[in-house]
Amino acid sequence: MTRRTIVIVLVVVLALALAAVGLVSCKKQDPEVVGNWPEADTERTIAKPVEPPRWPLTGLEAPSAEAVTQRVVSVKIENSNESRPQTNLQLADVVYESITEGGITRFNAVFHSQAPEVLGPVRSARLSDTYIVPQYHALFGFSGASPTVNAAVNAADIENLSEDAGVTAPFTRSKKHSAPHNLFASVPAFRAEGERRGMPATMSITGLAFDRAASAEATPTITQVTIPFSSYNTVTWTYDATTKSYLRENNGKV
Repeated sequence: MTRRTIVIVLVVVLALALAAVGLVSCKKQDPEVVGNWPEADTERTIAKPVEPPRWPLTGLEAPSAEAVTQRVVSVKIENSNESRPQTNLQLADVVYESITEGGITRFNAVFHSQAPEVLGPVRSARLSDTYIVPQYHALFGFSGASPTVNAAVNAADIENLSEDAGVTAPFTRSKKHSAPHNLFASVPAFRAEGERRGMPATMSITGLAFDRAASAEATPTITQVTIPFSSYNTVTWTYDATTKSYLRENNGKV
């Protein structure tokens, strides 16, 4: 290779090198990406919707938180043939039915969310009531009881608003019924009488457990229950899909 050829080759190589440098210098540099995320001191929480106040014994919505604190009233209601149909028994939040004597049953009706002015017929207490009433810290209204039952009621520290305890204001006699099936009472009057006697006007009660997520279309597995209290008194509960409730029959009669 001649000297001239070598010079030409060097010039070409130099030109290519300079061109490459120029391309690199002209190429736009990507900007540096810098994160600007805030540092979290605490975990973010989302406030839950405010739950409306609910009646503890039914799970239904209550008008106010104050209403839920009013006293529960337990009343002994008769269930003989002569007493039916009872007055406003269906307004109780909870009803217990227990056997008495001669195959007859009697109700302990627990009122809280509704307060009928008239209910009955009111009759005498039984030993079973000394287990029921304290569960609700309820005012207890009844008429008549054996010495044994009265002693048990007092021993259970039940706030007694019975005729046996000398209470008369909540009770009235109906001229439409014959004695002893004619004694009726008032839930508001029981509460007023209790307050007048220095019994607490308000209370806090632990409610029953209800499934809020239950489907509106759910159908119960058990659609009928029969309770043969005695040959005199057989009770059947049958599920009614229209009202989504159990309807009660006493010896085949609603």
